[in-house]
Amino acid sequence: MKAPKPIKGLSPEVMRLANVGVELAAAVIGLSLLGYWIDYQLKTGPWGLLICAILGIVGGLYNLVRKAVREMLRPDNREENQSHKTKNDDK
Repeated sequence: MKAPKPIKGLSPEVMRLANVGVELAAAVIGLSLLGYWIDYQLKTGPWGLLICAILGIVGGLYNLVRKAVREMLRPDNREENQSHKTKNDDK
């Protein structure tokens, strides 16, 4: 069986950032399921689900912001941003 061909036109940077959305959804869904299971086992009502869902949202957003900042501070992106700013400043 042959390996799938990579999608043309999408750079590795785009694929790396697209993965962040999947990680956010996985964190929220995974921790919500954990909270539901905790509620089921301990008969605690909605508290386990609510707490774990909030933790999933906070953790996923933290990861999203951390990766976005890291991507902005990469040396190759900084050069692009600087050249883009100087082009816009000239207008």
